[in-house]
Amino acid sequence: MARRIVVGTGYLGLRVARLWQQQGDEVYGVTRTPAKAGTLAQLGLKPIIADVLNPPTLAEIPHCDTLVYSVGPGGHSQVSRLALYRDGLKTVLDRWGHCADRIVLVSSTGVYGNSSSEVIDESTPRRPLREASQALAEAEDILLAPLWQNKAIIMRMGGIYGPGRLPLLRFVRAQQPLPTDPEALLNLIFVDDAARAVILVADAAEPPEVVNVVDGHPVTRRQFYEKLCQCLGLPPPSFCPPSGDVLPLTHRTGSGSAVRIISNRRLIDRYHMSFLYPDYERGIEHIVASGLEEEN
Repeated sequence: MARRIVVGTGYLGLRVARLWQQQGDEVYGVTRTPAKAGTLAQLGLKPIIADVLNPPTLAEIPHCDTLVYSVGPGGHSQVSRLALYRDGLKTVLDRWGHCADRIVLVSSTGVYGNSSSEVIDESTPRRPLREASQALAEAEDILLAPLWQNKAIIMRMGGIYGPGRLPLLRFVRAQQPLPTDPEALLNLIFVDDAARAVILVADAAEPPEVVNVVDGHPVTRRQFYEKLCQCLGLPPPSFCPPSGDVLPLTHRTGSGSAVRIISNRRLIDRYHMSFLYPDYERGIEHIVASGLEEEN
């Protein structure tokens, strides 16, 4: 029985923890709040109450096979992404890094930014544009430094979508123009497949390792929302110029709007990843058929 510690048990992190739990591992979940700790305990996970932005709260932890850093901005809306992703990871490594055999950072394909490559793989130079992506690039550098690189596994996630995570859904339901570029290309991954990829690579990789996590079927926003409207029994969507206060279809780190194609060949060829939802059509069909499109 392996021991796993997941720092950040949110949308993706909780799924990672549950998958390890289901295979019989001892799984600890790190959360900031007693309420969430109670929920984790009810699920059979072992909660640790700690805040990555408050080093004194990071008490001693047991030695573990895998330490996953998968924090999100939820509850930290006023905190800079540099503090959350870069400084938070550094704090966790300083306090807990020596206790782990492998350390997984959940990063983003957003670190590639405005790369000129038509097809982006793990060797493509990073050119992050947004604050979150820049912060994740700096977090990657910390983990890939000589002190930690023999434990480092970096998972660069595409735009994560899934139950309760269909951005602009309120515009779709109201049949209002969607404030987004309809021709922007999305490199996506269904959240359950994202979690499965973390498990697969964390248990098989030889550190240091970097892996892109996308389903390999890029799609325009127009195609994505036309499919969503079709599944909801609504007319095809219309679009208008985006405004600054509306989130695009992307996951928490802002990677989903990449204009290039992200390659997942390493994930497939080296780790033999198979997908529950290999493209956006099957993903959307599952979400709507299950009645899981609304935010939980």
